[in-house]
Amino acid sequence: MLTETDAAARRNAFLMLFNQAEDLAIEYLANNINEVMTYGDGFSLLVLELTRRVCRKDANQKSRFVRVLFAMLTSDSHAVSYEAAWTLISLSSSPTAIRAAANTYASLLNNSQSDTNVKMIVLERLDSLKKKHTKIVQEILMDILRALSSPNIDVCKKVLNVTMDIVSSRNVTEVVTVLKREVAKTAGADTQSKSSSDEKGIAYRTILIQAIHSCATKYPDVAESVVHALMDFLGSDSDGSMEVIVFVRSIIEQHVGLRASLLEKLLLNLDDITSSNVMSVCLWIFGEYCETSSQIMDTFNEITSQLGDVPYLLVTEKESEKAEENEGAAPKLVTKNVVLSDGTYATQTAYSEVQPKNSSTENSIKPLRKAIISGDVFLGGVISSTLTKLCLRAMEVQIDAMACKNMTVKTVLIMCGIIEMAEATPTAHKSSVADITDRITVQCRALMDNKARDILKGTLLSKGQEGFANFLNSVKEKTLNEKMKKTVSDGSGPSVQADDLIHFRQLRSNAAQGGDIDLDDGTDLLRATALNTSVSELSHIYQLSGFADPVYAEALVTVHDYDIILEMLLVNRTPNTLSNLTVELATMGDMKIVERPQHYSIGPLDQITVRASIKVSSTETGHIFGTIVYDDTSTGNKGYINLNDIHMDIMDYIRPAFCTNDVFRSMWAEFEWENKVAISTSIPDLNIFLEHVTSSTNMRNLTARDQSQKKDFLAANLYARRYVLVF
Repeated sequence: MLTETDAAARRNAFLMLFNQAEDLAIEYLANNINEVMTYGDGFSLLVLELTRRVCRKDANQKSRFVRVLFAMLTSDSHAVSYEAAWTLISLSSSPTAIRAAANTYASLLNNSQSDTNVKMIVLERLDSLKKKHTKIVQEILMDILRALSSPNIDVCKKVLNVTMDIVSSRNVTEVVTVLKREVAKTAGADTQSKSSSDEKGIAYRTILIQAIHSCATKYPDVAESVVHALMDFLGSDSDGSMEVIVFVRSIIEQHVGLRASLLEKLLLNLDDITSSNVMSVCLWIFGEYCETSSQIMDTFNEITSQLGDVPYLLVTEKESEKAEENEGAAPKLVTKNVVLSDGTYATQTAYSEVQPKNSSTENSIKPLRKAIISGDVFLGGVISSTLTKLCLRAMEVQIDAMACKNMTVKTVLIMCGIIEMAEATPTAHKSSVADITDRITVQCRALMDNKARDILKGTLLSKGQEGFANFLNSVKEKTLNEKMKKTVSDGSGPSVQADDLIHFRQLRSNAAQGGDIDLDDGTDLLRATALNTSVSELSHIYQLSGFADPVYAEALVTVHDYDIILEMLLVNRTPNTLSNLTVELATMGDMKIVERPQHYSIGPLDQITVRASIKVSSTETGHIFGTIVYDDTSTGNKGYINLNDIHMDIMDYIRPAFCTNDVFRSMWAEFEWENKVAISTSIPDLNIFLEHVTSSTNMRNLTARDQSQKKDFLAANLYARRYVLVF
């Protein structure tokens, strides 16, 4: 190996040395550690595999591989640097190692040569790293956000999912600045995103606005710097405009100091809004938060000017008569004198067509009036409610009595025109027309009847704003509760307890440190005081053979989608070497062994780990059984050990899940079958029986119920789905 120049031959030789004489391989690596990076990518990957194997057997050997691991992080090969970073994380939890691995992941993420799949894998690694080392990932937050320049929207979504949870008060300003710059890049995406070549477009703008909204909700100080910039996108016909107006609505409610400037900006952009849903939210904001006399008068005048005069019908009688005159008018014959090229005079006769008068005025109609004329009944109800609230508030702030009277008269005329439009619209549903009529009738009484005004004023002017404030508080509490549940369920809570031992590197002597970097301080104490195996893993370990058998075997079963992975530990309990040891497995049910059995050799009192993969055709109950066959090199006898069966239950594939009522109904409609099962049970209470059913079947109850009251019947929807499980 020292004189070999071929990279493949050197790698194969080291592989043989690695499998047959591990100590010699480590010694060769220590003597040639400076030349390892020049031996090729294949040799480097083999060194990383040797590092993982040796360090898992003896953690004290970590210091011997520190230098080569840190050198491989800066390798030109993406595969080598990625594997080196993953090796550091798997072998150590010290801040030095985690920080170096995280920086390597960030450089791989922003490398222009990395494809989409590589970036998604790196982001998954960063997401898992974030759960236990949040502060370290926060240090490279801006480097991760650089990946938003990727043309693939899936990568951008994953980047935002990884980064939005770790935004802090230190970096929120920089994060929002990056997001604002990315939103500005999508300014021309309204037309470009309709082509198949643009992968980001409006959808990318929508997720950016959602990210900015979450940042502004957590850190109110940045709300003022982003909300004015986002309001320029209210005029786009996309979901992004709806996200913007929802964001503006929550900011206006939560930040009283920004209301005046935001209302003024929103009033200036009202003429550019073309979406009916966005317009409805804007009008609701005006009706709830315009409180001063100047705001009320400016908003009322702007809305009424955009609505125009009544009636709000698609085609009036006068317009139809003009249209008939335009259609019946014949082309006019026009005669005029012209000068020819030779200087003589001539008479030219031509026909001139009459241009229709309606075509020039069609484009000049305001968006608000156009929406009402087209028959938007719901928007008409919102307009009536907004104008009513403005009139009632004008009476409270003591605006001139004549001005209030004029506002009331205009509002009543507009509401009458909206009712006429609703009744004349052929596409409007009868229930919608009746609902709008009843609401406008109540609003007219509130404006013209003093007794009704005293009764309805409090409800119209305060209940809407109070309800929206309660809604925001409930959403905030729900988000916090879900975050706490997620933290408890995935074990991503605090990784350091209050009574954990604190290690100070500076207080340790050089002799104790041995001159090398300790990658995992405190691990020895942790191994001595705590069991580093979760309860879920212990529940899926099956003993395959007895303690008195020559070979002790146990298996850790991992169910991953439609794959079952058996990680079997084989321990040679004899003082003899066992050769040609084979684990022969067989299955019952819709399961199939993927890998062929391999032969192994186990030394005296030694152990090995064997992996086997099984494909599952359907999520049904099955059994796994097998035999261990080996040759005893000392006696020459052949031994057989029958293994215990592993029972695979269908419950291993099913976990409780959640879906909306609409999705549940659509899925239920797809199955054209229904089974009625009569059950005899000794449980007298329906709620207790339902809890027993959900816990036994691993299903979730989607129907809200009141457990305080006892009822004679109970209807509930239960839902579960097949998840990707790792035990």
